[in-house]
Amino acid sequence: MHLAFLAVRDPLFAIPIVDSRVYLGQAAEILKTGLLAPGSPAYAKGPLYSYFLAGLLCLFPEEAEVTIAARVASTLFGVGSIWLIARSAQLLGGSQAAWAAGLAAALNGTAVYFDATVLPEPLVSVLLLGAAHLLLRVVVAGYPAGPGLFAAGLVLGLAAITRANLLLCLVAAVGYLACRARRARLPGMAPAQALGLLLSGGVLVVGLVTARNVLVAHDLVLVSANGGINLYMGNDPAFEQGSGNWHSAFTWGRIAEAPRRLGYADGAGQEGFFLQQTLARAAAGIGPQARVLGHKLALLFTAYEIPNNRRIAPMRELSPVLWVLMAEYGWFHLPLSVLGPLAMVGLMLAAATRLPGRGLYLILAGACALTPVLFFNTARYRLPVVLLLLPVAAAGWVRARQRPGEIRRLFPWWAGGLLVFLVVSAITIPDHPPLPPSDEIWLAEEKGRHGQEEAMVGFCRRAVQRYPDDPIVRERAANALSDGGRWREAWGNYQELYRMSQTHGTEWAFTALYGSAQCLVAEGKYEAALAAYQRLLELNPDAPTDHAQNIFHLRDVPPFTSCETRIPMALLLVRLGRLEEALAQVDSVTSLCAADDDLDRRAHALEAQVSAMLGQSKGQPRPEAPGPVAR
Repeated sequence: MHLAFLAVRDPLFAIPIVDSRVYLGQAAEILKTGLLAPGSPAYAKGPLYSYFLAGLLCLFPEEAEVTIAARVASTLFGVGSIWLIARSAQLLGGSQAAWAAGLAAALNGTAVYFDATVLPEPLVSVLLLGAAHLLLRVVVAGYPAGPGLFAAGLVLGLAAITRANLLLCLVAAVGYLACRARRARLPGMAPAQALGLLLSGGVLVVGLVTARNVLVAHDLVLVSANGGINLYMGNDPAFEQGSGNWHSAFTWGRIAEAPRRLGYADGAGQEGFFLQQTLARAAAGIGPQARVLGHKLALLFTAYEIPNNRRIAPMRELSPVLWVLMAEYGWFHLPLSVLGPLAMVGLMLAAATRLPGRGLYLILAGACALTPVLFFNTARYRLPVVLLLLPVAAAGWVRARQRPGEIRRLFPWWAGGLLVFLVVSAITIPDHPPLPPSDEIWLAEEKGRHGQEEAMVGFCRRAVQRYPDDPIVRERAANALSDGGRWREAWGNYQELYRMSQTHGTEWAFTALYGSAQCLVAEGKYEAALAAYQRLLELNPDAPTDHAQNIFHLRDVPPFTSCETRIPMALLLVRLGRLEEALAQVDSVTSLCAADDDLDRRAHALEAQVSAMLGQSKGQPRPEAPGPVAR
């Protein structure tokens, strides 16, 4: 039903956006260059979902067709997850537990939402639940250990190459199995053999991806190369944990480009760079870092669904199914305001009744939970945690009926824990969270991508009219208009964004000033453009602060953003005949940013041309600029 409503009403149903477009781009590259993607660097994201999309592209070559097919496939993955949850609950607590856990999964609005997206979350969930079920069959139901353990390792390996952070789940499963082996609780198998079977399955899958990265891409990356920057940004005090970090593109570009500018061409080098930056920041202030981690841990229990890369709010309007399953009233947010307390009590009951097999699901869920605590804290990373806990919670409720006396004795402890859960889930809901860009902006960018300029302009105007005080909308609209050559209209939006930066933060001023300068140059207003660049430099874009707090400050890194700004400034100064000032700007680039070969080369070439101009006799006509102002 949900998928049908979206197909009729969602304007972006057949249009991939954000991460969906990234995965589809990687899938297209795989088909274009071959299964091992020769010539490409180490995988930027876990590659399994991209290979899955590549298979769909073989059947549905049009972008709209493959996007719809991927949504249908995700829904089927979701159905598989519900079946696995029910089957696992049946092994743990019987048919009543199976019905309770299955219905809880089927009515989980967060899962329903993701089951209709072009994202790897449904695939991740079904793989983790499948691996857990295979292990449960061995350790509780007594199925043959050899095939089951090897198959579980294989499935955990597949989960890890879908999302690299889930390597933690493979480690957790090995630890759990080692504990059982130590207590002689593995049926008919030596401990070393059992651990070897589980590990060999996982290593076989992950090893294939690592071998491809090393032998084909010549890059020592285990699975994918985006963990470092996610670790760095996700632990910055300026990161808006409750929204998923909707910062300006200027901020993201400054950080993402820094390791490449320093010469780290491969993914392994970039991972190491961001790891060093994260550790250096933590060493400079353990207290602030501990507060960040503590806040992210608390957000695991929030009833609020963090909207990073997602469109939950508009989807709730478009789909009556989500309108019911994800209703919000103040502190009450479905599904977690109901499912969370029920699951919490069920887990307590499972512990009180010593439910066999509960440790397996708890340790896998804990490994999944480490991802949003250590990296980005977004609800889509919490979803597998919730789904893994449902079979244990449902079985705990069913088994508790058999031991009512012990349940009553422990009631005060459960009531206290439940109260803490409810308080944390309520107070962590943000008052005014920044949301993802509006649908109008996505549609504007899609029209611009296909050269439909008039339609692009129309969507930009509608987005600004509908969300006049949203800095993301202003930035995206201004950028789209600038790319379409609508300089005057783009400049007006950049100016409005600059005004809004007084409230929303300094980083939005960087985008506004840089974009304004480009528009002014295109209109021949060189003095005004020069003033915008100068104001940008005064705000120190390489080490910005906002309310006395550093915003993603990179340590021991040259001011590359400032140098990138000084080159078009120098070209403007040449156009205005101020050659000495132009040369001074170029000299600043060569002295401050020699570590960036590209910037250094451009600066030296410009320096030679300006020096030659200065050497000409006075009285000659003012020379033209040596080249167009670079965008």
